[in-house]
Amino acid sequence: VATRDLASAAGGAGDAARNAFVTPEQRKEICATLGVPEERVMLSIAELRAWRTSLPHTESVGFVPTMGALHAGHLSLLDHSRKANDHTVSSIFVNPAQFAPHEDFGKYPRQPARDLELMFANGADRVFVPHQLDMYPGSTFGQTSTQVTKTHVVPDGIDIESEGSARPGFFRGVATVVCKLLNLVQPTRLYLGQK
Repeated sequence: VATRDLASAAGGAGDAARNAFVTPEQRKEICATLGVPEERVMLSIAELRAWRTSLPHTESVGFVPTMGALHAGHLSLLDHSRKANDHTVSSIFVNPAQFAPHEDFGKYPRQPARDLELMFANGADRVFVPHQLDMYPGSTFGQTSTQVTKTHVVPDGIDIESEGSARPGFFRGVATVVCKLLNLVQPTRLYLGQK
């Protein structure tokens, strides 16, 4: 599946980061191939909010956020959510805020058709695949870490542990995007892998 060409929005930059997103046309093609209704792949915050507000308040929602490139751990989280909730929503968003400027954000694997197939086969009812400009308004493609947004969630002291010691700012970027996603999805339960 081809990825969105956003050269004009990126000011002509050839940055591979702009290929992280799914267009409505690609959604149509992927969903037709998978045999799932297009509304199960939500590309905008408006689509996510419309779905979420349509659910009865008595029904539970499990949320499994991902950056795609799914593996067995992600599938296990989807399975746990499916078993414990009335609805399971997942996300695919390669988060530029958790990459340092010297890390290659553009090389992170992006395979939305494969990831969506695995998500739906393993219990996701809906998948949110937002665009960078929805998650970080005013950002530009290729920006990473503190460049992508000036407002962050900062988990004190954790940057000296685990992956944070080798990747300063990593947990700040993760905490920021997870906070944003939680505010959008409003899940009953959150399912995260371990770092």
